[in-house]
Amino acid sequence: MLDKFKRELFIINDFIAICLLIIMGIFVVHNLENNMDVLLWDEARYLDRGFWLWKAFPKTWGPIYSVWYKILSYVESNRIALYYLNYKVLFIASTILTFSFMRAYKASLFVAFFLSSMWLVNTYNLPAWPKISHFSICIILSAGIIVAFLKNTINKTIVFAIAFLICGYARPELYLSFIFILLLLFVLSIKNIRTLNKSNVLYFALLFFLILLSYKAYRTPLNNEDASRGIGVFLQHYAYNYYTWTKQDVIWWFDVQEALDKSFKAPYQLKEIMLNVNSPFWKHILYNTKLFFSHLVFIISNLFFPFAHLNKIPFFIGTCLIGLYVFWCFRQSLPLIIERFKTNWLVFLVLILGILPSIASSIYAHPRTHYLVLLMPLIFLFLSTVFKESLNSSWKGLVAFALFFILTSPKAKDFKYFDLFGTDKNMMNKKAILFLENKYKTDSVNVFDIDGQLNTLMTQNFKSYNIGAFISKPDYLLSQFIQTERPNVVYVTPTMFKLKRTQKDSIFQQMIHQPESFGYQRNSIPGLTDTYFLVIK
Repeated sequence: MLDKFKRELFIINDFIAICLLIIMGIFVVHNLENNMDVLLWDEARYLDRGFWLWKAFPKTWGPIYSVWYKILSYVESNRIALYYLNYKVLFIASTILTFSFMRAYKASLFVAFFLSSMWLVNTYNLPAWPKISHFSICIILSAGIIVAFLKNTINKTIVFAIAFLICGYARPELYLSFIFILLLLFVLSIKNIRTLNKSNVLYFALLFFLILLSYKAYRTPLNNEDASRGIGVFLQHYAYNYYTWTKQDVIWWFDVQEALDKSFKAPYQLKEIMLNVNSPFWKHILYNTKLFFSHLVFIISNLFFPFAHLNKIPFFIGTCLIGLYVFWCFRQSLPLIIERFKTNWLVFLVLILGILPSIASSIYAHPRTHYLVLLMPLIFLFLSTVFKESLNSSWKGLVAFALFFILTSPKAKDFKYFDLFGTDKNMMNKKAILFLENKYKTDSVNVFDIDGQLNTLMTQNFKSYNIGAFISKPDYLLSQFIQTERPNVVYVTPTMFKLKRTQKDSIFQQMIHQPESFGYQRNSIPGLTDTYFLVIK
């Protein structure tokens, strides 16, 4: 009877903790849509492809994430609202799954609750863009929770293999993780071949079926268009580092060519770049390695001491004291830590194999936030292991901390959101989209912009030009493009004036000052000063 009572109390306390985390998450994310602009490019394209899913089934570039957007679109059909809904859902879901994951691996109720709460305000959570890595860690954490309740090693490995198979069609590098885990599964199967049972056969059958289904639908990220993105990713992020080293205020993802011309010889082949003794490739790698470890230290330290929110003095002091309390009261002896490592060796091994491609991407390209987010399941498993389990935690302490958190913690307005060009503080994209949709409710409109294709977050009567050809031709001037294509609307933003080609484009400067001479007129956008439209007359 006593054991039954303890189990019921365990479930009740966890349920209360999850409810509190949801409430706390809602408080943090409240009013996000009035504090974070809709950023175009990657995230908006995933969303757009989700809307077109049944008409143009995507087979590359994170197709399973577009399926997720399609599911959410049945809840919210407005694209801008859906963009924010996805942020909120993945933000809170990743936190709830983090708590459940840590509890599944014997973390103390209070430790799991405190660390999950600190994940809510971590600067690598809500502001992270794109959100596709949050989608992936939700799948990985869910698999980890299931595995915690399985006893058979083979079945555990298969569950993780399925999770990383799915994630591989969100983030292509995670397909390599899936292959690593398949190799581990092969080794374990050979080692335990005499003890394989019917449940193993069923799990293998499910895995084999999903592999065939995914291959028929998408092929694999290693033999479709995703496979060709490697050199492009390196060159683009090398340009980012180059402009950082040379202290140039340049649109690094657009004006790549100057950095490449001054560093490498065309055609750009990775092998030649690596082997050339005069190549700055290894400077790039060393720089990224240092950045990676500094980011890692910052992520983990902010789970206990929120240095990113020093301006929130009551919150900072209160959580630092609680972080010290966790270190003091829940520290565990080394023999017990080693014992728990041994108990969960398979989960540790799988998650290490799972993050190897993400670490490689961080060092090869750049330690961007959405690469680093993929490390979180392993970090939370590690923290679950080094702090001792306690059965004496009470829900009353959780409620007290939740009240303190709600009253003092950072909210949506307190975060700095990812911004490609540093001028995204006036909600320009959102205001521009709403202005155009109100002005042209039914008319078919062609829009030209260089900020990531506005139409991906707009109603279907808007179309944007594919600017890939424009980006790839450094000598192709804005004025030439506009005069040749004659778009109905030109979205003029600060980004345009930071382009190197704009500085030598005198005709474009004339267009800005005398648009009527070129058949356009200027339309101001309410609430914006340096962002407006040139509309064809």
